[in-house]
Amino acid sequence: MGKPLPLILSIPHGGMHVPKELTDSYLPSLQETLTDGDLWTRYLFDFGDFIAHTVAADIPRLIVDLNRDKSDFRPDGVVKQITLRLNPVWKTFPHGDALKHLLQTYYDPYYDKLHHATNDQNVKIGIDCHSMLPSDPFDKNALKRPLFCLSNRGNASGEYEGEPLSCPAELLVDFKEILEESFGKDTVLLNAPFQGGQIIKTMGGLRNIPWFQLEINRKLYEPDRKAKPVQPTATERRKLDALKGKLFHCLSNIAFENPLYSTALHTEKPLKKPIIP
Repeated sequence: MGKPLPLILSIPHGGMHVPKELTDSYLPSLQETLTDGDLWTRYLFDFGDFIAHTVAADIPRLIVDLNRDKSDFRPDGVVKQITLRLNPVWKTFPHGDALKHLLQTYYDPYYDKLHHATNDQNVKIGIDCHSMLPSDPFDKNALKRPLFCLSNRGNASGEYEGEPLSCPAELLVDFKEILEESFGKDTVLLNAPFQGGQIIKTMGGLRNIPWFQLEINRKLYEPDRKAKPVQPTATERRKLDALKGKLFHCLSNIAFENPLYSTALHTEKPLKKPIIP
């Protein structure tokens, strides 16, 4: 095996482990937890030693959403109050010390791992890896989602639109072209339906490493059956493995040494100094 790809892969929404101390208070079913998270992304984006650093969460997104601001306590904030189906997450929402404990135990260590990986001088790019439902669960009239969404907190061209970019547009556009060579023309949108969350906002630009968010449409791998297992079956893994092979091919074709990808060169709209949690 050659050198691993100089990437950090973040997988914040693939966790399914509900800590024992929370089982009496946590209400969602297994299926609701799977639906509200990023189904099987811990498997889909696990390339082992072929990637320099992979950071994956064990905790479900419904308990601690690592892609939200640490101070976001809205119903769909860092600690969820409702599910996608608008069902309550908790018998009693954790307040005070209980809430602080959740963030100190699960949120802070995740970002510590990302910062540790960023300190690796060989790393060139960070990617925050997600899956998305095929359509907007709240708007039945919305357009069907693309196979992929790439986000840098900019506009549909990857350019600046009111807040600092987490990576230069050149990187986003180039990777769009790489994906479409493997998956077909017009299968990738930039910053739609998602512009990117807290992870790329926080990490983008640290040590001048560009970060972008990658969303993959679940219709590429999700089975039709209603009830999904926590771990994919052997049949489902074969489909996932074929998709993983194509994804790894795409990642391998990134021009990691391209000087245009350095956030240091894009000083017209510089990143604000991120708040390190």
